[in-house]
Amino acid sequence: MKTILFDQFQRYNNVKQIVDSLRNEGRVLRILEVGANEHRNLEVFLPTDEITYLDIKLPDGLLSDPQFILGDATQMDFPDNHFDIIVALDVYEHIPGELRKKFIDELYRVSSSLFILTAPFHSKHVVEAESRVNSVFKSFFNEDFIWLAEHIEFGLPKIEQLTEYLEEKKMNFEVLSHGSVDLWERIMTIHFFAASNPKLSFMREEIDKYYNTYLFSYDYSDNSYRKIVVVNKVNMSLERNHLSKIPIDYLNEFNRLEDLFFRLASIVNNDDHLPNINNNINEDKIQIFIDYGEGFAENCSRTFLYGESSTKYISLDFTGIEENVYRIRIDPSDYSGCFILENMKLILENGEKSPNHYEGNFIFNYEDIYLFDEDDPQIGINMPLEKLTGIQFEIRKVSYRVLIDKIIRVIQEITQMNDVASETSNNLQNKVSEMDSLNQSLQKENDILISEIENIKVNIELLIIEKNNAISLLELREKEVEELRSRVYCLESELEAIYSSRAWNAIRNIKKIFKK
Repeated sequence: MKTILFDQFQRYNNVKQIVDSLRNEGRVLRILEVGANEHRNLEVFLPTDEITYLDIKLPDGLLSDPQFILGDATQMDFPDNHFDIIVALDVYEHIPGELRKKFIDELYRVSSSLFILTAPFHSKHVVEAESRVNSVFKSFFNEDFIWLAEHIEFGLPKIEQLTEYLEEKKMNFEVLSHGSVDLWERIMTIHFFAASNPKLSFMREEIDKYYNTYLFSYDYSDNSYRKIVVVNKVNMSLERNHLSKIPIDYLNEFNRLEDLFFRLASIVNNDDHLPNINNNINEDKIQIFIDYGEGFAENCSRTFLYGESSTKYISLDFTGIEENVYRIRIDPSDYSGCFILENMKLILENGEKSPNHYEGNFIFNYEDIYLFDEDDPQIGINMPLEKLTGIQFEIRKVSYRVLIDKIIRVIQEITQMNDVASETSNNLQNKVSEMDSLNQSLQKENDILISEIENIKVNIELLIIEKNNAISLLELREKEVEELRSRVYCLESELEAIYSSRAWNAIRNIKKIFKK
């Protein structure tokens, strides 16, 4: 899926994310795509849904296919709410201006849940970028690119006019911006270069794959080439987690691939002018110039013939030479061509090392490969400050196709490394998600424990209050008991006084008399 053209991936993967964000688990949706022509990209991104395609023009071979319907999207022969979702990707701008409102009305009428519309809308940046890209195409093919020509003919729609109409019709909608104009122009230029020469198609595919894999998820920009308009009839809010701006490392890798592509294009498009490695090989030679501080001169050079081989191993010994070697220049041939300079080793008094700087009249250099478009090729090598006692290297005269294969291998390695990095990143992200889930679970348990502790604290405080109330009541009862004891004591004293009084004795005597 990530190997399809980048601009198609932009459209269809956004649709997939929007549809999946609104989908109830396990639900199969009935989807209509209008203006899809004959390709079936939507079912690649939404393989479990029931998808129907409608277009105003269809090849004869699809007229009997039940998935394809020949029809006009501005007057569709479907009842109201017939499809769950309708998708119209980069169709709106190709409809004549006077029919665009009718087109919107039909999409709204026939969809039951929502419709998704994508299109480039008019802005200074978009118009200028399309003009430049179209000029690239026209330079190669001497005609306008068909879709860009229609943009010019019908005029790009204005997003303000569309949103005003949606508001007037009281349609619930959201607008998303995806795909920066700058990246779109750069990659479309690569596409048209690749269209001009089939040999560049592999490189173009690798760049598309790189964008789809690493840049798409970050490429949400207000200054976008394309807008995504989602008109929602069920009033569900879209949940879209857009990533931040593209990481600088990803942009650097893209810039590197773009540079390699155009270097490769310059080689491939000049295929007829590149030399054959077998030209004059028996007479060809390698000449090594040594600068002892007075510049390069013929009398300070050594010559080696290729003979019948296109590979030569060179070893120079400077032992016993008092002068220091300041520079060495390698002339790998008398003729233009492509050469590999490898296994370079400088023999020094204190060990060995590889040189760290090459310069020369080559038009292209990548790692150990050098390409020259003129005769008398030269590769200069700066020497370290240490005493040089020898130099060893291998030089090979090769076909330019070796260079192309090398670049392709490098791109594959970059892609593989990025795939590994992406997989590692995904694994780390999964671990982070697991940790987040665990942290959420622990936080939930922690919240429960904190709540229980708070309840216990409240209960303890209530118990303390009850205890204090009980103590206060006990103290009150003790005070009442003490008062009762005091009253009893007083009463006993009064009673004792009565019992010991004369009157009480007199009464006792009278009672005795009456008892008798």
